[in-house]
Amino acid sequence: MQYNQIPLVPASILKTYKVNEPNDSRFTSAARLLQALWSEEKGFPIGVYRTVKGKIRKLGSRLDAKCPKEGNNFLSPEIAKLAYREIGAMIEQERLWKNLLSSQPLCFNFN
Repeated sequence: MQYNQIPLVPASILKTYKVNEPNDSRFTSAARLLQALWSEEKGFPIGVYRTVKGKIRKLGSRLDAKCPKEGNNFLSPEIAKLAYREIGAMIEQERLWKNLLSSQPLCFNFN
């Protein structure tokens, strides 16, 4: 895919879906929006994250704290049951269960 084929999503749309992150590339903005749309379609509440300055913000590409317990960041609840962390493993639990753009769930989903 050529870079000029990635959509330039208007800031107004990104703000509507709470995915307007000023440092995102065009690709990341589009991916973040798609994840927010998917999450909304599934009826999952929007999650939050803490900014570098410590402010808590809603972010459409995050799952609410209650959703991860159900394994919504995985292709099925059965796969979510396999997402355990061995002692010393380099898995960030927050990213695994709440971040819809994280590659960590991918390792379990396509194992």
